[in-house]
Amino acid sequence: MSSPKPTLSSAVRLSTGNSMPLLGFGAFLNDGASISEALKAGYRHIDTAQMYKNEADVGEAVKNSDLNREDIFITTKVTSENDGHGYDKAVKAVDASLAELRSGKEKRLETYKALLEAKAAGKIRSVGVSNYGIHHIEEIKAAGLEIPAVNQLELHPLCQHRSIVKYCQDNGIVVQAYCPVLRGKVDLPVFQEIASRYQREPAQILLRWSLQKGFVPLPKSSTPSRIQSNANLYDFELSEEDMAKLDALDKGDEGANYDAKPAVLEAFRAGYRHVDSAQMYRNEAEVGAAVRESGLNREDVFITTKVASQGHGYDKTLKGVDASLAKFQFDYVDLFLIHDPLSGKQKRLETYKALLEAKAAGKIKSVGVSNYGVHHLEELKAAGYETPTINQIELHPFCQQKPIVDYCKKNGIIVEAYCPVLRGDMGHPVIQELASKYKRDPGQILIRWSLQKGFVPLPKSATPSRIHSNADLYDFELTDEDIANLDALDQGDDGAISWNPVNAP
Repeated sequence: MSSPKPTLSSAVRLSTGNSMPLLGFGAFLNDGASISEALKAGYRHIDTAQMYKNEADVGEAVKNSDLNREDIFITTKVTSENDGHGYDKAVKAVDASLAELRSGKEKRLETYKALLEAKAAGKIRSVGVSNYGIHHIEEIKAAGLEIPAVNQLELHPLCQHRSIVKYCQDNGIVVQAYCPVLRGKVDLPVFQEIASRYQREPAQILLRWSLQKGFVPLPKSSTPSRIQSNANLYDFELSEEDMAKLDALDKGDEGANYDAKPAVLEAFRAGYRHVDSAQMYRNEAEVGAAVRESGLNREDVFITTKVASQGHGYDKTLKGVDASLAKFQFDYVDLFLIHDPLSGKQKRLETYKALLEAKAAGKIKSVGVSNYGVHHLEELKAAGYETPTINQIELHPFCQQKPIVDYCKKNGIIVEAYCPVLRGDMGHPVIQELASKYKRDPGQILIRWSLQKGFVPLPKSATPSRIHSNADLYDFELTDEDIANLDALDQGDDGAISWNPVNAP
């Protein structure tokens, strides 16, 4: 007897006895309006996290929806960011599930125990994990704690985590899939071909694949039409042959950054000579391969990489520099940044010292920082270290970081701008009006704003046409009035769309 076909109201029963809707809405980078739109579209499963900084927006959207609270399934998470793990901290943060846990076995188990106690107290209905490998779940089992209800993983045809998925399915753990539509990078021919045959959008094909694999996909969007489209999945089914075609695309862990090399090569063809990578992006080897394949001289290309807080500390950083050079297959890196300030003052200073020593040894040309607030920069000055050459921060009209920018300009620190095109969410009327006025893409308007402000913008894309468009900026200029109109959009820290940890202690 065949199982019933899923619908938008279908749910899966968790090991805790609670039911979770089969399709979730990813709230990352989304505000209350997008979440309200998702609820209107029929979503009853919202995935948020403390680090997304929008839990209040989710709560407000639910409150304003006229839906019963018990009819909506809400997930949130506590991460290791700002050292948020540990028994006492987790007890205070009982509205969180586990996310990317890099705090070590002891703190993971303490955090999990605290969440279970909060569940026993009636404050949480289900406890789960995110980005957990088999060994992480096994340590929970070995500690005699109940199995997590959910494991949330990056899951799509290019990154299928088959061994983790099988383990979860064998142990009654529901698998949630984040990045199910590859963050919009759906231009592979096989996606396009299947989408054309079913007369569907490529994203709908990927979400349907996820559902038919038995996962709970968590697509995210702030565009009303796409939110609606991502829920319109229940009147068609992929054939076994098409499922097999998508299954065959699996690249294992490499699938998480599958497009780095071709995207970098396309950027070189478009004229870019500055590539921004990082250890945590897991694509240094692909960037290095693209440089060699491009035929460009190494000295004509500027390569940046970064060490994140997990790799901070004097010895770790020195080893990390050598590891990055080995992956790039380079003799030197042009710019090495401290990726974030989350490791605390002592480790930040140790890390900076190690990078300066690697610079003195000829392994790095320039040393800089990323996501540093004024107090982080001041601690470098107080320690007697040379001023960083760069501070790379989130910068766009909605998040202008004016105190940090002013400090950097006064101290001769170049400001690089990440997220300059708002991760593609450029529907604001002011941006659209200027794009129409100048007959340009909205992305070009935002990047031009960044250039005229004196920043070094770092747009990213895997789409060839957009890569070229983002470089076509030098035959027009925004007027002072239009710059002022964009300046007026500033929302301070509330305008951030990424992690933006500039206020870390």
